[in-house]
Amino acid sequence: MTKNKSTEQLIKVAMFSALIIIGAYIIVPLYPIPISLQSLFAIASGYYLSKKYSYTSVLIYIIIGLIGIPVFAGGKAGIQTIFSPSFGYILGFLAQTFYVRTKEKSLSKLKLFLMFMIASLIIYAFGIIYMIGFFKITNKAFDFGKILLTGVLIFLPGDVLKAIVFSLVTKKLEKFL
Repeated sequence: MTKNKSTEQLIKVAMFSALIIIGAYIIVPLYPIPISLQSLFAIASGYYLSKKYSYTSVLIYIIIGLIGIPVFAGGKAGIQTIFSPSFGYILGFLAQTFYVRTKEKSLSKLKLFLMFMIASLIIYAFGIIYMIGFFKITNKAFDFGKILLTGVLIFLPGDVLKAIVFSLVTKKLEKFL
């Protein structure tokens, strides 16, 4: 890879890290749960960046949040966020890039939609597994049905909406990225 190509990739990594951070603050106020755009940009980073750099943008976002800069949803930050039941979703942002980056770039709108939803399911899986582990370690009672409702089902409509937007604009944006 030439020096210019490497520089271009690093700029894209920084751009997607910034977009994920901005996405934590872009809230669509829907009832009962507002939708943030973090997952949209985390999944997009996996799609638009090269295999070598796709997870780096999400990892940078996580590191920035863990060192104390309020970039996680709700302005949360710091190492203590690891000890919250929702940290698994942040890890899911990283995990889904390994799935998304292996996908071909010539996908139809339907396949882009499905890819986005599978990536969302990966995020949910990490979130729920982490949440269950958190409750077990802290000896707190939990109801799997309630975790499934509050940790997945409540977010599905928003993620379907994000997947639709992603599938409609992705091909148009590719020429600019």
